[in-house]
Amino acid sequence: MLKELKYKVLGNPWFVLTEDYFLPFTLRVLYSGHPELDKMVHLTGVHPDTLMYIVAPRGFVTDLASIPDALRPILHPDGPWALAACMHDLLYQRKASTVPYPDTPAGNLSRTTDKTFADLMFLRIMEASNVDKFIRESFYKAVKEFGWPSYADDNLSLVYQTPVKETLQYNRNYLFFREAGEERLPAIPDGERVELVHGTPVNLGYQNIKRPFIALLD
Repeated sequence: MLKELKYKVLGNPWFVLTEDYFLPFTLRVLYSGHPELDKMVHLTGVHPDTLMYIVAPRGFVTDLASIPDALRPILHPDGPWALAACMHDLLYQRKASTVPYPDTPAGNLSRTTDKTFADLMFLRIMEASNVDKFIRESFYKAVKEFGWPSYADDNLSLVYQTPVKETLQYNRNYLFFREAGEERLPAIPDGERVELVHGTPVNLGYQNIKRPFIALLD
């Protein structure tokens, strides 16, 4: 049974995670029936049966499922597909970075993740969440065929409420993944949530993330 995703409303249409979320997966299950399994194993060096975790940090802002207005009376953004939509949104926030990733399974996955990976993660989490088959296949088809604008968007025009105005830009990449045994460590070290000189909360920007994570200290 999947752990519950913890979040709160930030301001329409945004939600913000109030706890780190670590979701286990393997490449073999993720790419089940898909021809790119061998490609991902080759590019990442990660064995298909190695247990890895995708990590969404406390302070990640998401609109969860992007439901058309006409369908919102019956399909809500935070329905049973909320976890899948959150992780999909996180992976769509990845952007190209000139900063090197660590030569580790987590670093290699974070560097290599693409749209196909993100869309498959969306589908597999919906399956694990027991989302109705017709709905999950419809959602998956929608992002697979029509998700390119969102995947390519730099998000520079997005505005959402934040508790602090300052953003600290780190000259390193956020690791979307962890290896087994690292899921008990904070997704983002507590020291990075406070500006080191002034000691005040700051939003967090990384080189490979389109929009910053917000500061949630309590």
